Amino acid sequence: MIQTYPVDSAGGHSFERWHLDVFGCPGCKSNLVPMDSVLKCESCGTVYSVLNGIPALISPDTALEMTAGHLPVKEFYLFERYDWTKDPKGLEYIYHHTRRAETWHYIEKLLPRDGIVLDIGCGTGLITHRLATIRQKAVALDMNLWALNQMNGKPYIVKAQADAEMLPVQDSSVDMVIATEVVEHLENPETTLQEMLRVCRPGGWLVGSVPSTNSIWKMRQHLSMTCAGNEPFHRNFTRNEITDLWHRVGYDGQIHGICFGLNWLWTVQK
Repeated sequence: MIQTYPVDSAGGHSFERWHLDVFGCPGCKSNLVPMDSVLKCESCGTVYSVLNGIPALISPDTALEMTAGHLPVKEFYLFERYDWTKDPKGLEYIYHHTRRAETWHYIEKLLPRDGIVLDIGCGTGLITHRLATIRQKAVALDMNLWALNQMNGKPYIVKAQADAEMLPVQDSSVDMVIATEVVEHLENPETTLQEMLRVCRPGGWLVGSVPSTNSIWKMRQHLSMTCAGNEPFHRNFTRNEITDLWHRVGYDGQIHGICFGLNWLWTVQK
């Protein structure tokens, strides 16, 4: 029998043992313990709320900085309203679904069938939905609670609000880390790569993608029918730049061109 831990009676949610073996305090990375309608760090004592079954695992310091307006890039993604599974139309639809298909081609070959996958910056679940359909245990993280609420995936997917630069995940607790179209939105991408490596078990895989410097990206706002493209920070990468980024955290990755040359995809084994 699966052991569960009831939290947030209003949302009717309970955490399974494997969820709690992955979730950690974003600050000190220690275990989180269910207590009534919250999760509490057993080491530093920080308490995290659970809203509609979704733990809000953003550090108090980061939350205060966003409230004060000191982190405009992170704050932007709290309020974005775009469903990557339903909103794209026309060329955007072709692009996103081609990117998902080509990305899935690499993910599927490396999936740990009996392991746990971490999907960082999952949005409304463009990739996460595929994990749920094959009954793959996965933890889906995003800053945007609205986006997380658009996605179900139970009982195989557990969700949490999180900051990619301070992952609320215990050390070496997942077997694959996915981060598609996330790094280009981060002001400190090296920090996130280090976090991805920290949470991945030895021998596990890291798979992700970023936009290339293909000249078509310069026409993004003119070609887009549904996505405003008004992010406060968005970076395109050359192959050498994404290769160098991985070198700076001590790893060599395989870099693949995908989606008509519009994206670079990496596969890195820890």
